[in-house]
Amino acid sequence: MDKFCPAFLIVASIVLPGCSHQKPGKDWLPTYRAEGYVTVQGEPAVGAIVRLFPTVPQEDTKTPVIPTGVVNEDGLFELTSYSTGDGAPEGEYFITVEWPDPTISTSQSAVPEDPPDRLKHRYSDPKRSKLKASISAEENLLDEISLD
Repeated sequence: MDKFCPAFLIVASIVLPGCSHQKPGKDWLPTYRAEGYVTVQGEPAVGAIVRLFPTVPQEDTKTPVIPTGVVNEDGLFELTSYSTGDGAPEGEYFITVEWPDPTISTSQSAVPEDPPDRLKHRYSDPKRSKLKASISAEENLLDEISLD
């Protein structure tokens, strides 16, 4: 039994922190699973990048947390704040969407530039965004983002 207890404590110290929404960093905010769908003209916007920008400053953090997700082939994105798929902190957000076109290269220099946005930056500025989301302390399914 004496050999079992130290082994159990080691396993518990590794596994149990992963069970909490509270993050280990001293100014990391708790996150809640959040996902949604993005379509353009009714089709999944595969590869689009969705970002959430807080509408008000977040308490207990030095820098704002910008949850981000990439749209998959089904049109679904899962938000990530600190680690893959962990969601977003509770609060109100402006949503931005950029849809890079990797088939077009505008760079002729040694340092590659970002591919052009297929949405022509109409949804990429959080200060002008009309897209909003609310994250609550539970699992969140955001309203579908349907763009033209």
